[in-house]
Amino acid sequence: MKVFATKNISLYKVKKYLKETTGLIPVFYDMCENSCICYAGRYKSYQSCPICESTRLDARGKAKKIMPYLSIIDRLMIQYKDETRAKELLYRHEYNINKNDDNLDDIFDGKIYKELTKKDNLFKDKRDVAFTASCDGYQIFKQKTDDCWLFLIINNNLHPSLRVKKENLLVPFLIPGPNQPKDFNTFLRPFIDEMKELEKGITCYDARTKCEFLLHAHIITWTGDIPALTKIMNITGHNSYHGCRICNIEGVYSQKHKHIYFPPKQNCMNKDHSDWIGYINEIEAATTNKEKEILIRKYGIKGKSILFELSSIKFPRSFPIDIMHLFFENIAPQMFKLWSAHFFKDDDLNATPFAISKSSWDLIGILMQNNKKGMPLVFGRPPRNIFKHNAGYKAEEWANWITLYSVPLIKTFLPAKYVKGWNEFVTAVHLCMQSSISHDDKKIIEKKLSTFYKHIVKDYAKVDNKDRSNIFLISFHYLLHVAESIEDFGPCRGYWQFPMERMCGMLIPLVKSQLHPYANLWNNLVLYERFNLLKYNKEVCKYIFPQKEEKKWPSHIVFASPLYKEYEIYSPSKQYTLTQAELKKLKETYSAIYDINVNQIENFSPIVRKYGKLCKDGHIISSKWVTKDKIKNRNNYSVAINITVDKYAHFPNILPELEVKEIFGEIEYFIMHRFRYRTHFSGCINSHIISNDDNDTNDNDTNNNATAATTPTTAAAATATTSITAAAATPTISTTAAAAAATATRTLTKAAR
Repeated sequence: MKVFATKNISLYKVKKYLKETTGLIPVFYDMCENSCICYAGRYKSYQSCPICESTRLDARGKAKKIMPYLSIIDRLMIQYKDETRAKELLYRHEYNINKNDDNLDDIFDGKIYKELTKKDNLFKDKRDVAFTASCDGYQIFKQKTDDCWLFLIINNNLHPSLRVKKENLLVPFLIPGPNQPKDFNTFLRPFIDEMKELEKGITCYDARTKCEFLLHAHIITWTGDIPALTKIMNITGHNSYHGCRICNIEGVYSQKHKHIYFPPKQNCMNKDHSDWIGYINEIEAATTNKEKEILIRKYGIKGKSILFELSSIKFPRSFPIDIMHLFFENIAPQMFKLWSAHFFKDDDLNATPFAISKSSWDLIGILMQNNKKGMPLVFGRPPRNIFKHNAGYKAEEWANWITLYSVPLIKTFLPAKYVKGWNEFVTAVHLCMQSSISHDDKKIIEKKLSTFYKHIVKDYAKVDNKDRSNIFLISFHYLLHVAESIEDFGPCRGYWQFPMERMCGMLIPLVKSQLHPYANLWNNLVLYERFNLLKYNKEVCKYIFPQKEEKKWPSHIVFASPLYKEYEIYSPSKQYTLTQAELKKLKETYSAIYDINVNQIENFSPIVRKYGKLCKDGHIISSKWVTKDKIKNRNNYSVAINITVDKYAHFPNILPELEVKEIFGEIEYFIMHRFRYRTHFSGCINSHIISNDDNDTNDNDTNNNATAATTPTTAAAATATTSITAAAATPTISTTAAAAAATATRTLTKAAR
């Protein structure tokens, strides 16, 4: 403790103290200097590489190159010694016992997890841990000359709101570059050995129960892009005749394009675990290299992956479709190339009914550029001119292009059947991105993606009977397997690659040395991991992270109420007298909340405290009252509100029939008001009714100041969750309709009407 309390301490002492306190020490494994193999497992005693024949040691007797490894077991044991963390790690068990519907809300609702628990008898103890593993190759230099492979573990025993936070992501090891690893199995050996140890069980202390127990952990899924999974699964990859890892579709070689493509075929059967083992046995039984090469080409499998040693891995189902790479970094860019007449090398093939002219793309780009300010902050990055900057688009930008901007912007320039076909894909993407997917949603996703695939075949590849076989990339074929992955593992967000991409982005700034970049990266990564583990040592935390006294603000600057635990309203503020129209709306709101007649509300004070901002979970929602009209200011006050109303409210003799209506609006300001001895937060919203008719949206500004109040259970006038449904249906991008930043759900009774 003294070392952190002393001023002017050296970095060396800090590192030494972190090492001693956490006890987290990496292990180093010798590897080939050309990254061919790791000297582990069957190569442990080798003194030279069997592939490139380079020697293992230098003239001084030291390994020429090493692979660092950081124990998963050590970090789990440290976490279970903390009582708070031990309780957090019970999420998997609590989720399963409290589950009361058949929706797919988490990875534990998938068929794979259920099969592992019932058939394989895994996860018997409520503390057993379920991991998601991921790997990816990334470049640490801008020149993109060095390949570094990173491995990531996500702990699914944590709540979804915690599991992908940066401090909870576990990096067990990385494979240093600059060359691509050749025998991937050898580099995975230390990790697989540790996972096998966790399968058997390790003795661990549980601070929650104050006793030891046998901890088990299993990997239930492994994610990555196609090149990463090609190495992990030890298959031939997407450029081979059997490029699909899930089914037995066979590609066709195009003599014209010198490439293998995957046109649609009937009766493509999915492979299963037993099929995979049978194929491997055939390959291993081959007596000649030629016979082996024929079998490898026939099955698309190079050999046995080391992952077969883990009982929880089921080939190929344990390797689901990652929609981040498939939808956002493959399908969307390829469709843009088709529409912008850049997909085919032959200009004659680009002259199609679905090609949008350059002048039209210029107009689309200008619309996107001009609407930067109107796009709410919760949408993420502001839209960039897609025609100019598409080559630099990130996955998040392609996701926004698909779900928010594409349909309203291209529908004017594409024939109706192409807009309709694309809208099938857009609808499926919206459903795939939901945090909860019903079985009906899954069926819709399957149908929509199948319809979109058939649309590609009929209206793009065969539009004028010319040879456009190079449209049939493996990415379009993988659309047919997305619904299967959802059925096996639940919502796509549970196994997409965004956490891995985020981790890669976090690690790149840690590289400070150009002479020894990988050693520098690993040292900083170990330091980062040790620092994260300090919070599980309460004695240390008291001294290093002393609790600061909570600053108390006067109520006119920050106002909080015990009725609204997650919310605060912020200054600027002033005393304000409601207009008659606003007063009427507020009375109607209280009438709905308390189920009383509006006429019964008497002695109602029109004087309120007016505020400019609302804070929920650290996110600020602003209002028009305080927003300055500056060029760089983004929209942070538009909302979409789903209200439940009585369809027959104007017919008192008809039984009520509730329906959900969606309105859009702009928050004028927030208020604090006393009613029935309670303090209520409300928001005054200038609403706009949006009517949808045949996918056309008409914006009718009603100029109504609708005051949306909150109950202690709903707690806010507008919550910061993105609503993008209406934006995808609008014919033009408008600040009102396309900029729905938040969704507030209200239940209004007939009295409120």
